[in-house]
Amino acid sequence: MITISRYLSREFFRIFLLSIVAFLVLYLIVDLFERMSMLMKYEASLLDAFHYFLYKTPLILFQVIPVAVLLGTLLSLGILNRNNEITALKAGGVSLYRIVLPFLVIGILASGFSFFLNEFIIPDSNRRLKFTEMIRIKKRKSLATIKQNKIYLRSRNSIYNIDFYLPKKNLLQGISILRFDRDFRLVQRIDAKRARWNGNVWNFEQGTIRDFRGSVDRIESFSERVIPFSQTPKDFELVEREPEEMSYGELKKYLKKLKGEGFDTNPYLADLQAKLSFPLINLIIVLIGLPFALQTGRRPGYAKSVGLSILIGFSYWITFAFSLSLGRSGALNPIIAAWAPDILFAASGIFLLTRVHK
Repeated sequence: MITISRYLSREFFRIFLLSIVAFLVLYLIVDLFERMSMLMKYEASLLDAFHYFLYKTPLILFQVIPVAVLLGTLLSLGILNRNNEITALKAGGVSLYRIVLPFLVIGILASGFSFFLNEFIIPDSNRRLKFTEMIRIKKRKSLATIKQNKIYLRSRNSIYNIDFYLPKKNLLQGISILRFDRDFRLVQRIDAKRARWNGNVWNFEQGTIRDFRGSVDRIESFSERVIPFSQTPKDFELVEREPEEMSYGELKKYLKKLKGEGFDTNPYLADLQAKLSFPLINLIIVLIGLPFALQTGRRPGYAKSVGLSILIGFSYWITFAFSLSLGRSGALNPIIAAWAPDILFAASGIFLLTRVHK
């Protein structure tokens, strides 16, 4: 039985690795032509262009692995069917479930590898990709930095400390502003619970102003006030970390922080659950592909297998994206939204596989 598993696995990985290389090259070529105008417009160097596509490769790999897994399943089993090897295994007393077991194990391993990529490699590569595009290629200046999950900005005579920024609401939360004189002596401190962008200026809410000039410190409280602040929401694009730039653990901590401040966490909760549910597509897509592969007949039909792989993968992606959008908007429970496509496709695959057995 071990020999059979090794043989089946070898046939699978031969096609899988070729598919990965082909899809990666094709994806990068298409993306290169799409980004060519941007690279030429900003006169990007060859090194910056190389770094841009290098940092994008882990994300591309994450996206093409499921299609390569499905294509490897369809073609390897299709070739075995063409050579009557499936029939010979059945005649030798090997059950259908024992034949498909190596593919299920491969699906589990591929899911684990995808989770590893999404947890430990992709967040950092996405941050580097963003930095390369915005700073190295588009030559934009980053006025802010992030330390210990807080945003720090420094202007000519002020230092800004911001807990976090919500781009969808154009809202700064937990702001402290320290103002200095020419001798870098602290002359004023402003603390506010939040600041909202109204399209032209920031409206600071629920804060205090401490003035240290003079012999007596003055303290003034306010419920709402416009305070000079030169940065706009566009300036925070470089420092704001999107869910795809955070690992599961980092996003979970960010969610906890948002919840503590009383904000709606549904959009981020859906993304948090998706970091667990989406990598399982590799196992689920094997479950769906096995029944089709075992019914292809004696001719594997390579073009048909490629088309079927793309169709099944695209169908899952559309379903997953639609369900996740419902979870982010609050129209559907975010946990259900992230896991419903997996449950639906897995149940369909198991049902079809039992029908093949019969």
